[in-house]
Amino acid sequence: MPTDTASSQLPNPDELASVLLGAAGQMTPSTDLVKVIALWPTLNVSVEDLDGSGYLADLGEAGGEIIVRSADSAPRRRYTVAHELGHWLLGLDPASRGDCSGSRDSRIERWCDRFAAAVLMPATWIHHEVATFEEGSVARKILTMPGRYRVSRSAMFLRISEVTDISLVVGWPTKTKLNLSEYWSVSASPRVKCEVGSVIRDREVDDGAVAGVQSASVEMIKLSSPRGFVVAVR
Repeated sequence: MPTDTASSQLPNPDELASVLLGAAGQMTPSTDLVKVIALWPTLNVSVEDLDGSGYLADLGEAGGEIIVRSADSAPRRRYTVAHELGHWLLGLDPASRGDCSGSRDSRIERWCDRFAAAVLMPATWIHHEVATFEEGSVARKILTMPGRYRVSRSAMFLRISEVTDISLVVGWPTKTKLNLSEYWSVSASPRVKCEVGSVIRDREVDDGAVAGVQSASVEMIKLSSPRGFVVAVR
């Protein structure tokens, strides 16, 4: 990796996360962040009453501290810890240090988002699970994954759409159609969701609703809370 910060490249977040998970003995969900953070004895995590979701305090030679908001849900706090760990690692990398000084820019934030996803939801773990799904059980199996990985449903759905051939839809039924409220697509930018009011009719994907996904199969399963459904499209 070049040492000139003007031309430096950020490390691959998935590859770096994989190395760290291996070093921490993490092979299956959910990721034990305590063991991951323990790889750096001078890095600590604390929970405080904050306005924002959290931040990394650089303590110089004394190490660092990741501070997260006590009011956030456990999945949100886990994500914040993993995200801020990304900032810590970039700060330790001489080639990336120039990118991490001063105010946070969007490129660094996107990298830390990707790193957090890779730590909490490694692509290899998800690939392994999806490969075992039998036809007709995909949607039901996917609904169990956020709890087992201890992440939010939206984070898991986004990650699945990024690393597999599965698109996911959340919405609610009426007598004549299924209305979509959120959509994660493998064919378009995974961070772009469809507008509320798009529909799936007769359990077949409407091209206008899903940005041209060519589906081999569509599975729907009702949600108990909130009232609605999830559709898995492959």
